[in-house]
Amino acid sequence: MGIRTPELSEQANLVWQYRDQSNHLKLFGPFGAGAITIEFDDYGVQLSDQRGVQYRGASAERLLTDIIGWPIPVDALPAWLWGQPIPDTPFRYRLDGQARLGVLEQLGWRIEFADYREYSSQDQSRDRPRHITASKQVARGKIKVRLVARQWQW
Repeated sequence: MGIRTPELSEQANLVWQYRDQSNHLKLFGPFGAGAITIEFDDYGVQLSDQRGVQYRGASAERLLTDIIGWPIPVDALPAWLWGQPIPDTPFRYRLDGQARLGVLEQLGWRIEFADYREYSSQDQSRDRPRHITASKQVARGKIKVRLVARQWQW
């Protein structure tokens, strides 16, 4: 995962476990903080840093914005990683040459999907984008979040 703003450029490794509408994210190395754990579901979010300091909020994106000063679309990523818009929220999209999602615009973000590959796990095989780039213009400048998937498991 990479994050670029006019004020910072950071990289982190991300491990994301998504189960029955609950999320557990572990970020290694972002923002000079070592390791950060984010857990969220429909009821709220909790962020813990490597020192054990915990932060709580209603939205993962809002909490990260409060802590680091820039929005990162964590709440939307479960849908976007599957190549789907967030339900009940307006969106626009464009398909690529193979009729897969190429660009999605939603919540002020422009998400680009590229380098689709087939990922297999036991009895399932699915095409998933290897590169996902989300960008958004905010008052302080443009933010760009880039994810490069090394592995999918389900």
